[in-house]
This record gives sequence, structure tokens and C-alpha cells, in this order.
Amino acid sequence: MKISMPTVSRFYGITIKMFFIQREHQPPHFHAMYGEYNALFAIDSLEMIEPFRLRAIFIDGTEKEYDLQRWQHRPEFSSLFRHSALQTAVRIEPGGYGISWNDNIDLSAEEIYGNGTDVDCATSAVLLDSDVKFQT
Repeated sequence: MKISMPTVSRFYGITIKMFFIQREHQPPHFHAMYGEYNALFAIDSLEMIEPFRLRAIFIDGTEKEYDLQRWQHRPEFSSLFRHSALQTAVRIEPGGYGISWNDNIDLSAEEIYGNGTDVDCATSAVLLDSDVKFQT
């Protein structure tokens, strides 16, 4: 028996679904679907390029730099700014759907993709060819 995943939102023909059942989709995550297209934001590789700044390469080849300073005044991120050793503990979550430093500090791939800055092609070994990878 196939279980349908819950629809969280629908707008302008886009459907947002939540996937959370362990035997089908791990880790829990969201999909944005438009017709037969399914948008995926997943991080393929990650590196800290300077204190509080990271570079992420997504599965579609898009490369973004993300400034963590935007979270400096948020209580849940305070330990990241107080303990420099914690910065290097960043890891990609299974499936590439986000990154985390510990059980309390994490960011989604969508946050980094949407609010990161595109890396200049002249300084990048990765070609920026699309915004989103679509699967049918």
C-alpha cells in the first residue's frame, strides 16, 4: 500500500509536499512540484572559506557563498559565534537537504540556495547553468 504524503501548501500551480515516512524518504524533507516537475535543492559539497562564511555546491552545479553573520543575533546560533571550533564541525545532512553543526544548529539547503550569493564564474571551477534541478 502506497501512502500519499501530506500537501502543505498549493499556490500558482505549485504543490509543496512533506516527506517523512522512514521507509520511503529519509531524512524528512519537502518537495516543490509543478506539473510533472519536482524541484530539488540538495547540497553536494561544502567548505568553510573564512570565519562565518561558507561555500556550497548544489547537485545542479550551482555554487553559492553564504554569510552566517545574518544569524549572529539569534539565540539558537549564539554558540556558533562564541566557539570558533564549532564552525569547523559543520556537516552536510543525509540527502543534502541541509547542513548542521550539532543537534541545535542547522540550516536548510533552501535557505543557503535562496539567500546565498552566486559565486563569480571567473573564480569558480563550476559552471552555473540553472537555478533548480528538475526530475520527472
